Amino acid sequence: MIIPSIRNDPDEIAAPWSFLVPMPRRVILGMTGATGAGLITKSTDPQNRRRQLVALTPAGHERAALGREQAQEASRWIEELFGPERLTTLTLLLKELGDAGRDR
Repeated sequence: MIIPSIRNDPDEIAAPWSFLVPMPRRVILGMTGATGAGLITKSTDPQNRRRQLVALTPAGHERAALGREQAQEASRWIEELFGPERLTTLTLLLKELGDAGRDR
């Protein structure tokens, strides 16, 4: 899997890890240390030398799968804790908070 360049939509970059839409540059910078851990590879796009291509290694795919599994477990726990109605309210409140933060 090739991770989109930092100029692409943040949702695309965040999707493999179930992040809440982080800043693309922060994601790429945060993954720089991961190259030493064998989680990603970085290369220069041959057609646009200013663009960096980032790809998960097999170990990176395993780590991403573990993160998705942990996120799903956390989601199930929150849903069990609050129930469907309160979870809907929580989701709406968190969306409102996120929207307000982007407007600042």
